[in-house]
Amino acid sequence: MPRPTRRRRSAAAVLAVGLALGAVGASLPAPVAASPARATARPQAPEAAPPPSPLVGDFDGDGRDDQLWYGPGAAPDHAWFGRGDRGFTGRALTVAGAYLPLVADFDGDGRDDVLWYGAGAAADYLWLGTAGKGFVGRSVRVNGTYRPIVGDFDGDRRADVLWYSPTASDRVWYGGAGGFTSVKVSVAREYTPVVGDFDANGTSDVLWYGPGGRRDYLWRGTWARTFWGVSVTVNGTYDPVVGDFDGDGPDDVYWHRGDRRGVLWSGRRWGGFVGRSRTGATAATPFVADFDGDGVDDLAWNDSGIAGDRVWYGGPAGFAERAITVGGSFLPAVGDFDGDRRDDVFWFGPGDERDALWFAGPGRAFVSRPSALDPLPGPGTALRQDVWASQMNPYGYVAHALGPTPPDPYGREFGYSNTLEAFEHNLARGFRVFEADFVRLADGNVLAAHNGTERRYGLPAGVSFRQATRAQVGSYTVGGAGDQQPNHFTPLFAEDIVDLLIAHPDVSLVLDTKMAHVAIVRRFA
Repeated sequence: MPRPTRRRRSAAAVLAVGLALGAVGASLPAPVAASPARATARPQAPEAAPPPSPLVGDFDGDGRDDQLWYGPGAAPDHAWFGRGDRGFTGRALTVAGAYLPLVADFDGDGRDDVLWYGAGAAADYLWLGTAGKGFVGRSVRVNGTYRPIVGDFDGDRRADVLWYSPTASDRVWYGGAGGFTSVKVSVAREYTPVVGDFDANGTSDVLWYGPGGRRDYLWRGTWARTFWGVSVTVNGTYDPVVGDFDGDGPDDVYWHRGDRRGVLWSGRRWGGFVGRSRTGATAATPFVADFDGDGVDDLAWNDSGIAGDRVWYGGPAGFAERAITVGGSFLPAVGDFDGDRRDDVFWFGPGDERDALWFAGPGRAFVSRPSALDPLPGPGTALRQDVWASQMNPYGYVAHALGPTPPDPYGREFGYSNTLEAFEHNLARGFRVFEADFVRLADGNVLAAHNGTERRYGLPAGVSFRQATRAQVGSYTVGGAGDQQPNHFTPLFAEDIVDLLIAHPDVSLVLDTKMAHVAIVRRFA
């Protein structure tokens, strides 16, 4: 069974549109579709804004999200296909034009596609994703200047497009295995659309939001390819963000204001909303992801290098807040790039700005791998030493506590272990800068470990590292809940880490900011 259309969380996911509440009219002819052609589009450049971050979708249907780096005009284009080892397989593409790209699974085959929309009379193209990490291209005809909205408005698990124009006729293209079916709708006036399944009936709805004091409307999608319209009242100027933040099924809306004040509307299955005030983490507009893989959407706040970066983890009882450090002004591209059912973030720094790739890990932690994309070289390109030296933000380049362990038979990784297996795993993944934590034992030996993890090393209850000896330290053991087997990893002492540094002269060790750690390690230098 094909998977449902997923909500895309890139910064270009929602465009401004307008509306007057209207009913669906008679069916129009389907848009023109030519025979499949190679995935290369070469029309003249229409007036279409480039995407502010890479396009994200699972274009090959393998359960891991991919990135399509689109350079408008003659700029180079690349596709990065996600892998289970947190790497990417690169492929060059040719778009050769300026478009507004729409990413979704329009034919319901379980693979995301790209609809390249050229405004006005410019040519338009549909690229269908294939299992072979490529695309099959075909021509489609839009003919007009629109502000497109993507959703599954009839609930058939195929993405649809609502083409809105304040000065022309509007229509919905309903996606299907053989192409689109066009249905006319009536839309007018300037509004901002907010798309989500607010009543959890399986069809996408459109909340037409009029900033300020203008009237607002909610169009509920139906399986009959009609909309049911009701009036709602927002009253105010906000940046709306959609997600299921309480995990009850219906999508919710967080109405964010630039002064940090906001309102959370919780969708209800009977069709209404329950609203309450909620102070934002920063003045910046948040973005949506499911970082911990619990099926409940979270909100992430990046304050553009000022302060106050946060993740609000959603849940039935409300948000659980955790501080993060992004360390700069980035455009986030969200996707599950390694297929572990947790959303990851590619922090894209436009132009010559540095980039970083964060993978969400167990325990609501993030692990990272180096990324240098300016100019965009494609994955697998070696990171130059001068690029390493120029980076001031460690989050994208340092394997904290030697990085996560290799996945166990159940697909789990464990962070902050400071173990040999973690070092070897992340060395193979490309890391050359590692951070380790140290504790001093009662007999003078120094163990790479976090305080508070004594039980994982087999120490008796009530015995701290300061009271323990090397002979008492066993393997680092984690997991084993239920009928699953525990995982055992090799502990490292300070002299073991020195041996690793000697064996790998291109590796550097970063110490914690605690001066006690510096004093501990200095004797081994």
